[in-house]
Amino acid sequence: MSNQGYILTKETVLHEDAILTANGVILDTKGFAMVVVQIEGIDGDTVTFEVTVDGDNWYGLFGENITNGIWALTATADGIYHVPVLGKNYFRARLTRVSGTVTITTILTTVIIGGMIAIETLILGGIEDLKNL
Repeated sequence: MSNQGYILTKETVLHEDAILTANGVILDTKGFAMVVVQIEGIDGDTVTFEVTVDGDNWYGLFGENITNGIWALTATADGIYHVPVLGKNYFRARLTRVSGTVTITTILTTVIIGGMIAIETLILGGIEDLKNL
């Protein structure tokens, strides 16, 4: 039996050259563990990371700024953020506009190794591998 692994990814643009406050595209995150969010063009704007299970009620979720390791519910600077979405059905990056032109691109990721799902889920305090889900 091969222990070869696979990385499943899906890239989506949530906001493209946005100039208005908006919820943006909603990602279906079922089957994925992590969303990598790249934000460009923030100039006094705020991006709020939000998830839902039922599709109606949205709640803030912490994301990690990979540049400085700080976890927060919102992003107020350009950069790349890791947001764990395991067990959540949908994700959005709600944009509150002040100025600038913002583009938000995401990549959903999950790793499958040797027929087992091995998910590197970022949690406060470190990375945890979940196996044999």
